[in-house]
Amino acid sequence: MFGEITQGSMQKIVHYLQQYCDMSERSSFVDLGSGLGKPSMHVAATPPGVRASFGVEYLQHCWALSVVNLTNAISQGKLGGNVCFVHRNVCELASLMPFTHVYAFDRGWSTRDMHQLSSVFNRSQRTVRFYVSYHSPRDIIFEFGFDVEHVGKVSV
Repeated sequence: MFGEITQGSMQKIVHYLQQYCDMSERSSFVDLGSGLGKPSMHVAATPPGVRASFGVEYLQHCWALSVVNLTNAISQGKLGGNVCFVHRNVCELASLMPFTHVYAFDRGWSTRDMHQLSSVFNRSQRTVRFYVSYHSPRDIIFEFGFDVEHVGKVSV
């Protein structure tokens, strides 16, 4: 399942993270299943920005397009060098450290993948403070086992 979020909807999420979830120029952001890289670039470009913004994408053609998009944004002066995309399976990550804010358009992920991600997330809580999900808080906490508290909701 592929998802596209509009620029306006992503801006709502970024604003919420900045206002209620301590996202600042000291934060580090990662988009799991980053596709074409839009959320990671949006977070980096929205003042005051973040220290680092990453995207992790499993599909090689999507990852390659995110690198092209990033190269174009940098050459046009829209972004600095604090954005990076890697080609990797999110469920094979050992940790999400040193990231502070984790974002995933996780609506189409399998139950198995969500359980694997919750294990990785729970092991990473020394640095990770927030997880943005498209699942209900009840599912995130009780069905998938994320060790989190519900902070709030943004309509997109």
